[in-house]
Amino acid sequence: MSGERNVMVGNLMRYGGLMVGVFLLAFLMTGKGSVKAPESNQYESMVQERQQRGKAIAGYISKYAIDPMLAGADERDMVLGAMVSAAKAKNKDVLYATITTKKGLIVADTDKGAIGKTHSLPEGAKPLGVKTELAQTLKSAKLGNYYDVAAGIMLGETKIGEVHVGLKAVEEPPPAAAPSVSKKWILIALVLGVVGVFAISMFSHGATAPASGVSVVNTSTIEELKGEEETLMKRVADAKRDEESRREKLEALKRELGDITTQVQARQNELAQMGTINTTGVGEGLDALRGEAKNLEKRIEDLRSTEKVLTSSVQSKKQEQTGLEQKLQQAQTDAQTQTAAKQEYSEVSQRIDTKKREELSLTMRIVSKRREEIAISQRLEAKRKEEIELMRKAEELKKRSGQPR
Repeated sequence: MSGERNVMVGNLMRYGGLMVGVFLLAFLMTGKGSVKAPESNQYESMVQERQQRGKAIAGYISKYAIDPMLAGADERDMVLGAMVSAAKAKNKDVLYATITTKKGLIVADTDKGAIGKTHSLPEGAKPLGVKTELAQTLKSAKLGNYYDVAAGIMLGETKIGEVHVGLKAVEEPPPAAAPSVSKKWILIALVLGVVGVFAISMFSHGATAPASGVSVVNTSTIEELKGEEETLMKRVADAKRDEESRREKLEALKRELGDITTQVQARQNELAQMGTINTTGVGEGLDALRGEAKNLEKRIEDLRSTEKVLTSSVQSKKQEQTGLEQKLQQAQTDAQTQTAAKQEYSEVSQRIDTKKREELSLTMRIVSKRREEIAISQRLEAKRKEEIELMRKAEELKKRSGQPR
């Protein structure tokens, strides 16, 4: 009997704290006002992360926009247009991207209709001024809440233009109000607490401490991110190999063009020395030149076919990368609840951003190769005109020598 009484007393002492805790919780829940969920730190962190991403995009564009800004209008518009289009296509949070001259003239914009107009600051925005970068939180009827990130295009200490990138704002979580509890439910909770304590003390033969839960950090998100990073690295490596193959083909085309130029020069020298001599050799030389020109045209057609395949491959890779970015965004949402995995996730995201910049650089280099191909085609057209001129001179020589055409 005394043993059971001791057990009851022990249980009352052990679980008395539970009853007191229930009472205090109910008392606090009846207090005035509402309690906000502690989400402000997490929200501020998300805001800073998105603005830092906007600064990285604007800074990257401003860095690689220096040379195009100093080039001719056609090259400038084509390269800068490709840069702003890629910035918006590869980042779903980007609302717009704009590049202006020092005087505020828009030379590239994701909205094609704005090109050539004077850039005006959004309502409530401050000018960049002498700063190299500036991030502002703005609101408009069209875009709602958004962030405008500006970066200067600097040539040494001189600003020659500006980059403006708009990003969607992070939604601010609403305050969570604590539910109110009436006095009636407080009394019920107290009665149930007392009854529960006595029931446990009467029927339990011994109290066992509840097993403490072990929090396990799920590493599947990190593994998925690493896999996506490896896939993206493979895509970049493939693009580099394609670009190298294209460069080799262009070099071969240049050599062939040089050979034809040499041959045309030799034919011109022969024609100058022939005078009224038999022109049969000139005709044979022209036939050989025509054959070589046809071969060169076939090579150019093959190169253009290869370019179409390469362009299709790049588009396919862009679609795959968009899928990867969507998965990465989902992984980011999951990783926000895992403090142990946050640091590694940030590092993987930075490496993926680096790969994106490499791909954009490759795209710019491919555009440069296309311009080089156009220049070669123009030189080939000039050589064809020289061939026509040679034929005309050969006809004149035939007339002088009295030979039939």
